[in-house]
Amino acid sequence: MKEGHSFTIRTKPSTSASVITVISNPSVNVPCTTHDAPCTRENNGGSYTCWSGGPHDNDWFKVRWGQKTGWVAAMCVDVGRIG
Repeated sequence: MKEGHSFTIRTKPSTSASVITVISNPSVNVPCTTHDAPCTRENNGGSYTCWSGGPHDNDWFKVRWGQKTGWVAAMCVDVGRIG
């Protein structure tokens, strides 16, 4: 989460794609689909605004949620390493 705002995991790097889940718990960590390299990115996905007056971009991270692969708007999340 970034600045206490929830974020959405979607089926494709687009705000019009289906929602897999919404993360609103700040202690939940969502891993990238890659383990040893930086997250897979889609730098030319759909445009988004994280929240009213918040960051906006078209850069997305590919993530894993359970058995599903999804996409998260990169500017809407804090990024860290899960050991």
